Amino acid sequence: DIKFDLARCEGYKNFCNKLWNAARFVLMNTEGFSASGVPTPTTDAERWILDRLQLLLREVETQFAAYRFDLASQAMYEFVWNEVCDWFLELAKPALQGGDAAAIASTRHTLLFVLEQSLRVLHPLIPFVTEEIWSHVAPKLGLTGNADTTASISVQAYPTFNAALTDARAAADIEWLKAAITALRSVRSQLGVPPGKAVPLLIA
Repeated sequence: DIKFDLARCEGYKNFCNKLWNAARFVLMNTEGFSASGVPTPTTDAERWILDRLQLLLREVETQFAAYRFDLASQAMYEFVWNEVCDWFLELAKPALQGGDAAAIASTRHTLLFVLEQSLRVLHPLIPFVTEEIWSHVAPKLGLTGNADTTASISVQAYPTFNAALTDARAAADIEWLKAAITALRSVRSQLGVPPGKAVPLLIA
């Protein structure tokens, strides 16, 4: 007997929806934009997500080598759901909505790059969803022409760890920011402060 809970299927359906909606956000915010190669980040949020992507790639490589597909898939899930969708998409908004043209361009490039790399990582596990999303993302990164209907994510190289994209300082700064925001949300919840109510914040 294999222990299997059908509720897990519901949870992973939600994951696919989350990935789909994240891709829609990225494509909407990169309309008319294209780039190629590895991004040159200008914000700590970009440096952090690129660092976290490298940690994921190293973890996935380790778990695949050990045939621990469960741990590999869990690492992918947590990266895409928690770090890309819950945090990076939100952290990218100030740059996208700001007046710094360089930050806007680099953030758009990083959004596309991280999404495309995530799709490649996930492809062995959810091939149909990743193939469909990739077909819309790839042309923006110069990986295929818009008229090229033969290109497929399945023949792209699997992503590998790149030490040049790690940044311990930026990663530590953003992790501190995440911890502070999480603590503040917890305090607001405990004290019954409405989410929309602005309150003074003092940091020592």
